[in-house]
Amino acid sequence: MAVSRSMPSHPSAASLAARSVVPHHLLIFGSILLGVFALYAPAVGLMPLHDDAVNIFWLNGFTLTSIFGANWSQGGASARPMANALWILTRDLFGWYVPGIIHMWNVWLHVLNTALVIGLATRLGRRLGLTGTMFPALGGAIFAFFPLSYQAVIWAGAIYHPAMTAFGLLAVHTSLGLYARSVASGGAYWARWGICALCALAAALSHESGFMFGLLALWLNLVIRLPKRARPSLGVVGIAAVASLYPVVYRLALATERFGGQAAALLASPADVGPNAVYFAQSAVGWLVLLLRPIMGLTASAPQIILVGFVVAVGLACVLLMRQRAARLGLLALGWWGLLAALPTVTLSHAYVSFGPRLLYAPSVGVALFWGAVVTCALRAIKPPWLRRPALAGVALLLTWGAPYVLDRIHETARLTAAMTAVDRDLRGSDPNARVLFVNMPWWNAPRYPSFFIGAEGMPIFQHDGAPASTWIGAVSGTYRDTHYVRHEASLTYDARWQYGQPGPTVDDDGLRRAVFASTHVYRFDYDRPGLRAQRLALIQPAAAPPDRAIATLRDGAAQVVIWDVDARRCGEQIALDLGWWSNGRVETPVGVFVHGFNAQGERVVVADRDLLDGALPLHELPSGVLIRERRLIVAGAVEFVVELRVGVYRRDGLVRWQAVRHDGLEWPGGEVIAPVRASCDSE
Repeated sequence: MAVSRSMPSHPSAASLAARSVVPHHLLIFGSILLGVFALYAPAVGLMPLHDDAVNIFWLNGFTLTSIFGANWSQGGASARPMANALWILTRDLFGWYVPGIIHMWNVWLHVLNTALVIGLATRLGRRLGLTGTMFPALGGAIFAFFPLSYQAVIWAGAIYHPAMTAFGLLAVHTSLGLYARSVASGGAYWARWGICALCALAAALSHESGFMFGLLALWLNLVIRLPKRARPSLGVVGIAAVASLYPVVYRLALATERFGGQAAALLASPADVGPNAVYFAQSAVGWLVLLLRPIMGLTASAPQIILVGFVVAVGLACVLLMRQRAARLGLLALGWWGLLAALPTVTLSHAYVSFGPRLLYAPSVGVALFWGAVVTCALRAIKPPWLRRPALAGVALLLTWGAPYVLDRIHETARLTAAMTAVDRDLRGSDPNARVLFVNMPWWNAPRYPSFFIGAEGMPIFQHDGAPASTWIGAVSGTYRDTHYVRHEASLTYDARWQYGQPGPTVDDDGLRRAVFASTHVYRFDYDRPGLRAQRLALIQPAAAPPDRAIATLRDGAAQVVIWDVDARRCGEQIALDLGWWSNGRVETPVGVFVHGFNAQGERVVVADRDLLDGALPLHELPSGVLIRERRLIVAGAVEFVVELRVGVYRRDGLVRWQAVRHDGLEWPGGEVIAPVRASCDSE
């Protein structure tokens, strides 16, 4: 009996290609997602910025459920409960609004949104004739590395924009299935409709402009059905109607106080609409502006340059899309950008818009889809085909320019974290009634040489209008102290690449001294090399007498000054010298303080003479009845060779040194109090 044996079948070339597509897609899309996460992950090291501190203070009065019923007249971000709930969840799980976690929410949401943009581009490409991996990969990469919307990711308080975009994209994705044949009716249809409506509502509850995603779902439906001239899906019309009702209810329920006072300054006037439109137009042709800006400089004709560049670039791009039969995709993407840009353009003041790159976050989805389609069509049109790979490499190089741009802003803003963490560590163990003074504290930062024509490219740091400074330092770990700040021009330093604004009343030397002696902890912010940092200038406490067993008592007749503490630590290229002083208030002649550094051979290699508080307080003006512990940072080329510092007081008239006596009655030779320098980088 013959046995029939079937020959083993070999997979066809088509099936092998089909199988290899999935890993190919996963590799490309996964690389984009991993890249954007790696780019923004350092943002988790930032501290709360600007009105984050105010929102933290405000959110302490709410729970996960009560935030959705917040009294709108109380102020705060009460119209955005969905995004606020993420911060409250962090507080409830970890005991505080841990800066790293609340920043990570933004990073996670941005990665999620990048994945949703890639998915949306894939679905739209299949429907509108731009299939393959290139269009979704380019669209996702443009959105992921879009430089002008960085603020929405690295500023924790801007979570409203990524959260709104995430829920909005989910709503749009779900709406695409409302007119699919497989769910045209029945339970599957209504389940999908309900999910879409909930996502649209969540977008609206994350930010006031989130209702626009209902209109975007309708816009996509109209454009996709355009060739058939079919009516829009009633389900999508229903979603748009539900989403559009939200701002009506919002306006009716909103207390009028919300639109008075400071809030009124945020609303647009007719004169703001034109500049706002130019600002959003710049975002649509950002990479073209990057090329023109170094050539033309910061010119008064920047708006005209932007508008001409926009018309020319978008016009030529539309011609290409029409020739490649992708016009509907371009129309859809431009409509996305235009709808989301129109609302802030006509409702917000130009001052608010131009300092808010976060407002470009949601519109950048449309920018990414448009230019992703344009570049894909351009690459496909290149002849011969072998030129496409180097052209694609050039496009990738231009796209990745956004990475160093974003990292530069994260790195500069991160300088603040180390400074404020050290301040917070000092204050956590302090008297709850202590008074803190910040000298030259930062208000905002911005690069001195911006990459774009108009708008801010830095970060807001401190919200000084209507917010006590105690909320700013308190946002780090919940340590609140009575905090004040002044601007002292004479001690202000500057960075070569970055500029900083300083809030507060401007004081002279006398005003600074009055502010210092009305405080307990005094910190000064410096901006020169190596960059932004906070230096603890002084710790001041009342004391009728100096501590027992003082290091040295310095005398000149009836005048008496006590050094009750001295500590010198070397870290890198600087020495931190802490000196504790007390005076009997009888120093009548001008005196100075000398600080000399000696190496192991006994040679003087560093001279760092200056008055107290880094030169702001002459010793003879130190009042009696206070203990002051000051910190001096000594930076010099020979610091690494210094093994001891010698400190003392001298009379300016004649340069005569005061006698220095130890607590056991013996003299310090030459009136020099010796402080050994130890190696330590710990902040003490």
